[in-house]
Formats: sequence, structure tokens, C-alpha cells
Amino acid sequence: MVNNLTIENATRNSEQGADVAKEQKTLLTENSAAEREKALNALSDSFKEKEEEAAKNAEAEMLAEMKKRLISLKTEYPPEECLLKINDIEFLSKGDLVAIKARQKQGKTTALGCMVAATLKLSWGKLSSTKDGCKTIIFDTEQKVQDTLLLYKRILQQAEKDEEKYAENEHTNLQIYNLRTIDTEDMLKGITAVVKAEKPDLVIIDGIVDLIYDFNNIDESKNLIKALISLASESNICLICVLHENKSLQDRNMRGHLGTMLAQKAGLVLECNKDESKGVFTVKTTDSRHVPVPSWSFMYNKDGNVIDAEAIREKSFIANQKLKQQMRDEAKANSLRQKEDWFKHLLREAGGKMPRIDLRNKYMSERHVKVSATNDAIKKLVDDGKLIEEGGYIALPPHPELTKQAL
Repeated sequence: MVNNLTIENATRNSEQGADVAKEQKTLLTENSAAEREKALNALSDSFKEKEEEAAKNAEAEMLAEMKKRLISLKTEYPPEECLLKINDIEFLSKGDLVAIKARQKQGKTTALGCMVAATLKLSWGKLSSTKDGCKTIIFDTEQKVQDTLLLYKRILQQAEKDEEKYAENEHTNLQIYNLRTIDTEDMLKGITAVVKAEKPDLVIIDGIVDLIYDFNNIDESKNLIKALISLASESNICLICVLHENKSLQDRNMRGHLGTMLAQKAGLVLECNKDESKGVFTVKTTDSRHVPVPSWSFMYNKDGNVIDAEAIREKSFIANQKLKQQMRDEAKANSLRQKEDWFKHLLREAGGKMPRIDLRNKYMSERHVKVSATNDAIKKLVDDGKLIEEGGYIALPPHPELTKQAL
């Protein structure tokens, strides 16, 4: 019996022990989960604190950066530096974007050549350089190498530079790169590297559409224009961007989203057009943040050289004015000869001599001329020795042959 009781007690104690162990395990599990949750919450709070601190630091840094860009009347800023001018209107401002637009084969590249020639020669046509020793870099993304070389030689010809002599110090003030075969993603990187290394004043990208894959992609267009603005500002260059216009005759805007972004950000937009009937290319301002740049023109002569169309027009105008003046002088001389013939005819009818008043009235009656015009004509003929006035009479001059015989 003792044994049975002992077994029962042992069994009961064992069951109770298991229950206690189970309860202890449950309590331990519950405590462990609570501690884990507490630890996780503490870790989360720590992360939040670090994120908030990082955000505050970033905001403070951004605020400090923004304060650097705060415009103040007390700050002395460097004056705007332009590279070209027409008359007293300066343009091609350093640190800014300039756009040149046109349809295909309308003279964009040649117009650029004229501007570069002006920087080398200090003047070309109506264009004058404001900076002696202006350094220019051209990036040609469109043409083959031979055409880029032709552009190079044409600029030197316009600037009246001897090729052989210029080659001795080549690339001092003018560098031209052909980027036609470079991958699209490498073009801007290459341009940026050259600009930072060479430190030019004027940079021309002909044309910027080749720097991205899709000129209608908003993000690509926005990022490119933003990069070009940064390059122009940080390198203190005037950056000319060449872009075609839309093909529609009614739409003169630059192509795609890229053209829209460029038009918005450029300080000056120039347009080049060709007058097919006259063979004259004209560059004019379509948009400007400042005073519009006066238009200027160029053309090709019979030898294929680029010449100033304004000078040709001026020469033509002067020649036409001289011709018109000559025609007016001839008409005036003819009119005076006719008057002379009439007065002499009237004097011959009167025996070679008449009172001035009678001659005047007779002439007015037959020719239906006013008094003032008749008096002016008589005075002119007397002053020129065609008629003789004496004692209120007008007479014919002595005949040359009779005068010789008398002598």
C-alpha cells in the first residue's frame, strides 16, 4: 500500500511539476517576446532618431547652400561679359546658353563661322569682338571630317588668316573637334573634359540633339539642358547650342522637348533664314532676355567665299543713289537747255533783245509756268552766260563766230 501511495504521490508530483514547468516556460516565452518587442522598438526609435538627425543635417546643408545663392544688394557681382557686339548692342554672354535655330541647309553652321571669324579678326561685317584673344572651341556632331575641315578653313579665310602661318600656332584661339563617330553617352563627357582642360571663352555644339537618344524624352532633355547650364556657369563660357526647327512651315520652334527646354533656358535665341531669290542668309533675334540683337546677313560670292551681304547691299545702294543723282542732274540739265532754247527763240523773234518783264510774261504765257520758276530760269541762264542782262533788258549773247571775226 505504501508503494501504491508513493507511486500516486510521485505521479501527482510529476504532473504538478510538468504543469509548473509549462507555466514557467509560458512565462519565459511571454517575457522573451516582450523583451524582443522592447528591443525592436528601441532599435526602431534609434533608427528614427538617426534618420531625423540626418534629415536635419541635410536640410541645414541645403539651407546653407541656398543662402550662398541669395541675391544681395550689398554683394558686388562681376559685370556681365559679352564676346560680340553689333553697334552698341553686346551679346554672347559668358556663363549663359545661346541657341541658334534654323531648318536644314539654312546657313546655321556658316553663321557660326562668321561669329568665330569676328572673334579672330576682331570684326567681320557688322560683328565686332569685345575681347582680344577670345578662345573658341567648336564641337561638330553632324558633319563628316572633310566638311569640318572645310569649315575650319573657311573661318580662317573669313578672318584673313594665312593657313600655313596659322598652323604654326594652331589651336591657340580656335579648336574644332569632330564628334560624329563618338557614342552618344560619351559626347557630353568628352565635351566637358575638353572645356575644363582648355578653359575657352566661347563653346559651340553643332548640334546638341546628338547628345541624347530621344529629343522628345522629357527626362533626357531636362537633364541635358541642366548639365549644359552647369557647364556654362561653372566654366564661365558662352555656350552656343545649335538645333534644327520643326519641319512644318507653320512651326518655327526648335524640335521636341529638347527644343522647348532650350528655348526656356537660353538667354538668347537666334534664327537663320535664307532668301532663295537673292541667295542672302539673315540671322535675327527671335527671343532675348535683354535688348534684341540687330539682324545681320551674309552670302556667297562667285568664288564660293562667304562675304558680308550688308556691305554688298550698301555698295549697291550707293551705286543706285549715284545713278539716280546722275539721272536727276541730266534731267535738270535737259530741262535748262529746253528753257534756254525757248528764251532764245522768243528773243530772236523780237530781234535779239527784249525787256525782262516782257520776256518773262511771254514765256509764262506760252509755257504756262509760274512767275517764280520763270524768274529762276532767267537768272540761271544769265549767271551761266547763256543770256545777257543789261539795263532791264535781256539779250542774246554774241555769236561765237562773229566774236572771233570782230577780234
